[in-house]
Amino acid sequence: MDTNTLEGFSLKKKKYVNLFTAATAFTIVATAVAPGVTNAAYFSDIQDNTHKDAIIHLVNKGLINGYTDGTFRPNKELTNSDVVKLVGRYLEKNGYKIPSDYKSNMRFSDLSPYHDEELLQYAALLKDEGIYIHKDGRLYPREEMTRENMAVILVNTLTTIHQFDYRSYVYNKNYNRKVTDLYDAMPNARASIDVLDYYDVTVVNKLKTNDYLTRGQLAPLLDRLLDVEKEEWLNLSKAEISNNQIKLQFTEKVNLSSTTDAKKLAKHFILSNMDDKELIDLTKGELSEDGRTYVVTMDIKDLDDLDGNYLLEIKNIESKSGKTLNKYKLEFSVEHKIVKEKKRKK
Repeated sequence: MDTNTLEGFSLKKKKYVNLFTAATAFTIVATAVAPGVTNAAYFSDIQDNTHKDAIIHLVNKGLINGYTDGTFRPNKELTNSDVVKLVGRYLEKNGYKIPSDYKSNMRFSDLSPYHDEELLQYAALLKDEGIYIHKDGRLYPREEMTRENMAVILVNTLTTIHQFDYRSYVYNKNYNRKVTDLYDAMPNARASIDVLDYYDVTVVNKLKTNDYLTRGQLAPLLDRLLDVEKEEWLNLSKAEISNNQIKLQFTEKVNLSSTTDAKKLAKHFILSNMDDKELIDLTKGELSEDGRTYVVTMDIKDLDDLDGNYLLEIKNIESKSGKTLNKYKLEFSVEHKIVKEKKRKK
């Protein structure tokens, strides 16, 4: 059994679409018999199953299917290959493109051009989007999917579709955690489990993180994931750099205070010189009277030394209304005391 958990996700591109829409045919992949039955009334093996309602709900929405023999097979364990195809098909239906080099450039060391064509396509897509990444570079296609790894994949997918850092968002929230065996999971999976816990996607006290996941168990997770909406977050509307000061204007009043404490500033702002990779000290932060603008002062006494390329990382900032600023990176250059903003990245 593979003991590595999947890696988390870093935001890469904007893409604002709803997750798990009813119009999307999100079909659980089977390896033995092709799914075909879509009417839950015909499933002969779910009548006494505890996940019956979720299965019926998702079938009626056209999100999952049963088998041609009239069964759903709720106790069938899902493999990594099954889940890669499931998520890959969903992403493709939402506008994501199969990489053209999926067959010539293997993303995983245990795949080859002779593997299932569909698996190669979606494995490349999920790897490129940062949804399925193993530290050792392998996919383990025949291995059963564990609950902790499924948590990572679900949150990676949620993050990809909404382009919102759910892990950081939940990390900064105070809430009553229901999952009592969180620390039985590998460290890389815990933040994802917290997200599923926070949004009540998982409602159990013991997740049994290392157990395998079945088709039936996946149904209520997907069903509840339908209710997870894109969070409204705080935005940075304008940034200006003048001499040794950075003026940041937010869309709402922010929970920041004026300070000369470098440690307090470092909780929200990290400035680095991209040329020599050195961190630049910040000596002062000042909030405007309207509460929307924050001016940060850099510890640079000789402005002639300011020339260069810089990266300002902004994090852990909330508005007065409780909205969170998604992790924000601002790149800018300074040439002969003339500051030019190069690029904003969310």
